[in-house]
Amino acid sequence: MLAACAVALAQEAEDPAAILLGKSLKPAGTVWLNKQEWALRTRFDELDRLESRRQDIQGKINAFIQLNEAARAQFDGFSATLEKLRGLAAAAPAGSSARRQRDEDVKRQQTLVDKLRKQVIAPLEFGASPPVKAAMLELIAARDELGLAMLDIRSLTAGLDESYEQLRRDPEVAVALERLGPQHRLGPVKNYHSELKRLSKLEPLVFTAEGLMYRESGKFRVSAILNESVPAIFSWSETSEPAVIPASLAQALGIEIDPAAQRITQRTPDGRELSLQAVKIPKLRIGKVVVENVEAFVLPPEGEDQGARLGAISLRDYAVTLEPHLLRLTLKKI
Repeated sequence: MLAACAVALAQEAEDPAAILLGKSLKPAGTVWLNKQEWALRTRFDELDRLESRRQDIQGKINAFIQLNEAARAQFDGFSATLEKLRGLAAAAPAGSSARRQRDEDVKRQQTLVDKLRKQVIAPLEFGASPPVKAAMLELIAARDELGLAMLDIRSLTAGLDESYEQLRRDPEVAVALERLGPQHRLGPVKNYHSELKRLSKLEPLVFTAEGLMYRESGKFRVSAILNESVPAIFSWSETSEPAVIPASLAQALGIEIDPAAQRITQRTPDGRELSLQAVKIPKLRIGKVVVENVEAFVLPPEGEDQGARLGAISLRDYAVTLEPHLLRLTLKKI
C-alpha cells in the first residue's frame, strides 16, 4: 500500500498517458496494448494478402508444370508412334509402294517429334528455365513470408498473457490506468487463441510434406526456414558432407561459434583453402518437417561466396526424393 501511494505521489504531476507510452503501451481506444499485441494484430491483418499472393504465384507454377508435363506425355506418345512406324517401314519390301508410304509416314512423324522436342523441357533442366526459375523464386519468397507470419502469430500468442501479467504487476502502470479512468484497461483486446483457427486452414498449404526446389548453375536449390525465423536457400549436396552455412547466416541465426569447436579444411573449386568450424543449427524446417540440432559447419567470411549447402545426411531420419519435374523435394519419415 505504501509503495503504491509513493508511486501515485511521484506521478501526480506527470501525464498518465505519457507514463503508459513510456512502458511501450499504445492505445486502441481505451484499451492499452503492448508491442507484442500490436505485432500480433499486424501479422493477422497480413494473412489474407500474403495468402492471396501465394495462391497467385502457385497458380503460375502449376500452369508451368501442367504445360510441360502435358508436352512430355505427348512427346513420349509421338516418339513411341515413331518407333512403331520405323518398324513397319523396315518390315515392308524394299522399293514397294508400301515401303514408300511407310517412309513418308516416318518422315511426317519425325517432323512432329522434332517440333515437340523444342517445346519440352527435360526434368533436370525444368527448374533452371528462366521463367520457371523466376516464378519459383517468387513462390519461395511468398511462401516464406506467409510461413514466417504464421510462426510469429503462434509465438506471439503463446507469450501474450504472460507479458500482460507482468504489466499488471507494475505499480506505475496500475496508477496511470486508475488516473485515466475506469474505462481504461490493459489488453489483450480480444481472445487471440480462438483466432488461431485461421492458421489451421493455411498451415497445410504452406507447411507441406514437400520443399520447394529450383535449379541454378547446375545445382538444385532448396528452400528452408532456420530457427523458425530466418529463410535460407541451400544448394543440395549429393555427397555425405554435413550442412554448410556462411558466416552471415550463422550471425543472423545468433549462433555463437565456440573457438574450441571442431575445424575442417575445404578446398574451393578455384583453389582456396577454407577453415570451417562446427556448430549446431537448433531447427531446420523444410515444409512441415522440422529437424532439430542439425550438425553444420560455418564458412569463414572469406568463403561467403560458397553459399549454404545441405544434403541427405542432415535429414537422416527421412527418405529424401528429388522430383525436379515437379519442382519439389519430398521428405518421408523413415
